[in-house]
Amino acid sequence: MNIGVDLDGTLISCAEKQMYCLRDALKNRESAIDWEAVWNSKREGANNVIALRANGATEDDVLTAKAYWAAHIETEAYQKYDQVTAGAAEALQKLRLLGPIHLISARRNQENFLKQIMNLGIFSWFDSVQSVNEADVAEGKSAVFRKLQIDLYIGDTEVDWDAVSAINSTGYILSTGQRSYEFLNAYGVKPIYTSLEQVVEKIYASLSR
Repeated sequence: MNIGVDLDGTLISCAEKQMYCLRDALKNRESAIDWEAVWNSKREGANNVIALRANGATEDDVLTAKAYWAAHIETEAYQKYDQVTAGAAEALQKLRLLGPIHLISARRNQENFLKQIMNLGIFSWFDSVQSVNEADVAEGKSAVFRKLQIDLYIGDTEVDWDAVSAINSTGYILSTGQRSYEFLNAYGVKPIYTSLEQVVEKIYASLSR
């Protein structure tokens, strides 16, 4: 069995990095923006532009944040906020008994991606590390899934769901990362999981049928 896993929001946190980056981008306008609402909007499917516009940002703010994000979000200055999800190590140890594990994540900068995995101390968890272009994440991930003959993929977004559905494989989507349970449910993701432990239990249960 070939197992694929996402990184941000699946094996590591994602909120802190994203919100510190946006707040630093607009530090001179910080008090004008409802930052909690920005994150909640992103959890409900909005991208940065839509989330900022809806919660106090001007068009100049949006342009400033967009440029800052592109230049900085994948740097060590913001990656330092990422923390390994509780239970991730134990979950992957159990999954490794079933077959190779491939980390497949959307990234602009492959070098920084590899550095981050090393810094987090999780590089040895994976049999391969794959990055896909952010321009079309679903298509990029699907292409990697086909190449590696991925049997199942664990992620946290509707894009992950679309990518794994495109190759008629099995997706295990968590509601504890980038997207909320309500958003994923409305999108049509079923079932939705609330922990990696729950995902592992479901995978093992499916093998015992």
